[in-house]
Amino acid sequence: MPGRENVDAPPHEALERFERGFDPLAPGRARGATIVGFGEISVVLSLDAHPGWVLKRVAGLSGEESGAYRALVAEYVAALEARGVVVAPTETVEVRRDGRTLVYVLQRALPADRLAPRFARGASDEALRELLGAVLEATERTVRPRGGSHLGLDAQLSNWALARDGAPRELVYLDVTTPLLRAHGADRLDVAFLLRALPAPLAWAMRRTGAPAKMMGRYFAPRTVALDVVSNLYKEGCAARVPLALEVVNAWLARAGHRALDAREVRADYRDDARMWAVLQWVKRPDRWVRTRVLRQPYDWVLPPSIDRRTKDAT
Repeated sequence: MPGRENVDAPPHEALERFERGFDPLAPGRARGATIVGFGEISVVLSLDAHPGWVLKRVAGLSGEESGAYRALVAEYVAALEARGVVVAPTETVEVRRDGRTLVYVLQRALPADRLAPRFARGASDEALRELLGAVLEATERTVRPRGGSHLGLDAQLSNWALARDGAPRELVYLDVTTPLLRAHGADRLDVAFLLRALPAPLAWAMRRTGAPAKMMGRYFAPRTVALDVVSNLYKEGCAARVPLALEVVNAWLARAGHRALDAREVRADYRDDARMWAVLQWVKRPDRWVRTRVLRQPYDWVLPPSIDRRTKDAT
């Protein structure tokens, strides 16, 4: 959109004003705002009064955690860019609501037709090869450990956009709300705030079994990053492009000495991931009812609508 790059980010007072009138239980009724989408830990919004920016609303943080989280997001962005990954211009803002803390991660919006999934659905085989090649090159630069420092990358296509029209090798990375950094094998991100959206018994069990670290671990290894890239093509309506993606990915894995992927493994990974996220969203709904209706507690998380991610191509 013309002039988009010159629009200032929403100021702090505009975000606080919006947050005061925002109902997480009825997000579709928000005045002057549009829901753009849902992330795994955030809802993505745009404000009519501040076009050219998208707002990723992250709930569950305490005041002390907010500062550490914002610093970690900034560190992650800088680390990605130091490894040659172009990140959409990003800012973070802390907003208070009735004594509770939220963080808005603000990013410059890009035209919808430059988002990688949309491009991939209509791309020629040659263009899709270029797109996947650029994603894999960024992955290779990013996830290679350096000393005691290790970066992860959630490289699925929904996290990328083309920097300019018709240039599938020039990409912009979008997903920094989960800063994937490790130091000497330990995750730098404290996932306590992520677990607060879950029923207490499930959150306890996940902490006890180390499930969050296992879930994030897939984004630090080249083969599982590549597996995630291919399996998420089902989610993006690109099932017909899976064979070509496997060809590109397996050539890349072979050069790095990693075991090849096969179609059965990709389908199983997609099904397992879809089931896991469906269960996590399902258990949140009765928990939200108990918290808000029985315990009369505030509830800051926005739950996505029920989505049927099944597809005949992945069953």
